[in-house]
Amino acid sequence: MARFVKKAGKSHDKRIHLEHPREAVYWSKKFEVSSIQLLEAVKATGSNRVERVARYLSENVFHF
Repeated sequence: MARFVKKAGKSHDKRIHLEHPREAVYWSKKFEVSSIQLLEAVKATGSNRVERVARYLSENVFHF
């Protein structure tokens, strides 16, 4: 039986799933931040929604 493997950062995915290492790598590269900065942004916003994290990162001097 084949095992389901989720691809990181699908275009229709609106959430960042940091429990999956591929997701952390994908979104860190996408936003051009470290995985620690990404984790801090998710914690600071209290949400794993992509648009909230992106807004937080753009307002806090992180460039992507």
